[in-house]
Amino acid sequence: MAGLIQATGGNYSARRPGMVCPHDLVWFDEAALAADAPAWALAVVAAGEPGVVRRAARHGISLPVGIRGADKRQRHGDQVAAKRVSSHLAPEAIDLDVLARPPRSERGGDVPALAALADIRHRLKGLSIVWGPTGAVGYELATGRAVAHRESDLDLVVRLPECCNDVLAALCEMAAAARQTYAIRCDIQLETPAGGVALADWAGEAGQMMVKSDTGPYLTANPWAVAA
Repeated sequence: MAGLIQATGGNYSARRPGMVCPHDLVWFDEAALAADAPAWALAVVAAGEPGVVRRAARHGISLPVGIRGADKRQRHGDQVAAKRVSSHLAPEAIDLDVLARPPRSERGGDVPALAALADIRHRLKGLSIVWGPTGAVGYELATGRAVAHRESDLDLVVRLPECCNDVLAALCEMAAAARQTYAIRCDIQLETPAGGVALADWAGEAGQMMVKSDTGPYLTANPWAVAA
């Protein structure tokens, strides 16, 4: 699947055919990892678990990926050749209907982030935006592996190629409601033409927002005032 690699310039706000973006899940065999990869990471991939595409410099023929282990201490960053990727899944392509089916439906009481997502997904539909779950919740829904827990955040990515204050305000209201109702942090990242921006930064009063780009973070007053 070498065609996955695109010269995107770090603009993932609007997905084009063949584009692989940060937060995407990618599947490959353990031999694709570096020779010095830890044994636990090799075991995770050998068991059929995916890697998560990281925000880092692209090298044309490889993808920056992260492997997640049993806890936060087990995190491994690597570069995987695009030709070794057998499949990939974007956050917005994750099947959210599994939230209503066992065993996910039975975990809502123990994992507030799952219950919160089941609640707000219907309201998000009304905003006509492209979005999807990331982090532990997205990983669990995509793989079936029960990695989310009671303290897990609800992480979402929203592709927003153009600034829309009404959508942004509605997202802020939903994030606040999720915190109040489920006592969790709802962390929404906006994919803008400049890069990834936290919704909380947009809603803040600092005047500038931190942008996460493939070449590192930087500050800007308007992440939408960037040529696509």
